[in-house]
Amino acid sequence: MRHAILGLLVAAKVSVAQPPAPLITGIPGEELGHSMVSADFDGDGLIDIAVSAPRHQLEGTYTNSGRVLIVRGGKGDLSERQAQWNARDGNCRFGASLGIGDLNGDRAPDLLVGAPGSDRARGEAFVLRGGKGDGEAAFGGDLRQAEVFLSIKGIQELGGFGSSIAVGDLNGDGLAELIVGESGVSVGTTKNSGRVWVFAGRKAWKSGTASLPGEGELAASLVIVGREGDSLGGRVLAEDVNGDGISDLVCSGITGTHAGVPESGAVFIWMGKKDLLSNSTLVLGKDEADYVVFGKGAGNLGFALASLDFDGDGKKELLISEPKRSVKGVKECGAVHAVSIGRIGPKCDLGAAELAGVVSRFGMAPHEGFGSSIWVGVAGGEPDLDLVIGAASAGRVILLEDPADLLLKESRAVVGPGNARGFGTSAVFAKDEKDGPGHLFVGAPAGVKVFRY
Repeated sequence: MRHAILGLLVAAKVSVAQPPAPLITGIPGEELGHSMVSADFDGDGLIDIAVSAPRHQLEGTYTNSGRVLIVRGGKGDLSERQAQWNARDGNCRFGASLGIGDLNGDRAPDLLVGAPGSDRARGEAFVLRGGKGDGEAAFGGDLRQAEVFLSIKGIQELGGFGSSIAVGDLNGDGLAELIVGESGVSVGTTKNSGRVWVFAGRKAWKSGTASLPGEGELAASLVIVGREGDSLGGRVLAEDVNGDGISDLVCSGITGTHAGVPESGAVFIWMGKKDLLSNSTLVLGKDEADYVVFGKGAGNLGFALASLDFDGDGKKELLISEPKRSVKGVKECGAVHAVSIGRIGPKCDLGAAELAGVVSRFGMAPHEGFGSSIWVGVAGGEPDLDLVIGAASAGRVILLEDPADLLLKESRAVVGPGNARGFGTSAVFAKDEKDGPGHLFVGAPAGVKVFRY
């Protein structure tokens, strides 16, 4: 792989799709479309969409409470296929983060929801069980009354527990760990360090609500503390990026300082292994990650994370976005980097002139915000994985179909209308109907709209 720049040369081979009317229009100010995930939550064989509005005002009283809207796959009246999860109280920002994963091992995807503003920003993380029968994720509820499969409450005011959330088997025992970011916390005298909590997988999770640091079965097995200014845990990911069959832990410190520049960002990677959870606490600066990738300038490296095996060698490249990256005089055009773990050194500086093991694709215009979102999955009827990248400040997304390289020139761009501010902040593809290849869903939270193509 190579470190390369691709900018305006792409434009000639990009086909542009004009948007239809929005599928869903939200309430002004609620930021509908902030986050979005797709999975078959109800077990009917069709893909459902979960889309958040973290500043939703509950019943005209509770500001910034948040909601998560579920759109079940199928045809017919949209109102009959919608459900909604409402937050417990005001300022929760319920839905500020979303994730999917099978936490309880029933082979049905569960819906993961973060509410980092809950309880004076102590935060809370929720696992809503998917599947047929007792699955709850696809059918909505009011958290002021409804009991859910699992919720964990943060304990430090302004810590923002639930700022990110993911699931993955990090030690190869066949049981999925629950991973939760707490990006707003200061630990001891280390200001804005951020923190990541890992709860070991188990055969039977005890349903209910727990508070950090946890009691009994819900005690955390690993806590990782960031460096000063890192805001560690702004994003978390559990994916096998070295091909050994065990998920690796990837954590973003989006606001971290590098080379004296705040907001450069850094991404820390720990290889999954049998004894990964044996160290109860890791403190960055004293304890090292297996790999660290540093951003350049005030680019906010790690704003979005994903993985994709471009070359079919069985090892996924780690996709890292840097939406405020500037390059060759083009200010804040943004970038997405494909990093091959094992081909980079333990410390990888993306500002280096020559860099083995990294391919970089940059935005096309100033202040485009390329990399505001990344989605990997099957877009269409083919089994090969495709890649969608958002550029929210420019109001567009690009779709790379079955890419062999991040620099693939044949791509499709979807441009949002003028009133769809923030178009591309979130995007997923879903086979939401039995017949047909599926649809691309794009969120525009500043315009409180979700579009379907």
